[in-house]
Amino acid sequence: MFINQNKIKFEAECKSMIESVIDELISSFGKEKCEAKELVDKMNLYTKLMEHPLRLHKSPYEWALILLKNNKDFEAIEKHHLN
Repeated sequence: MFINQNKIKFEAECKSMIESVIDELISSFGKEKCEAKELVDKMNLYTKLMEHPLRLHKSPYEWALILLKNNKDFEAIEKHHLN
């Protein structure tokens, strides 16, 4: 039972991180919500976080940069850093 509760808590932390990454993509990089969700889904971020818990130590901002870089959206990164 204890293991099951930890798993539920960990899943909630992963989902919270994903929501924070989506918010970061919207607020810092000017993405629309549907576009931000698409980036998260395209990279399978939930699965990556579930497979390697230490990935939760990266900030939502770092994950947003990783997603944009992997999607080759250098324009969004450049616009963010020029502002």
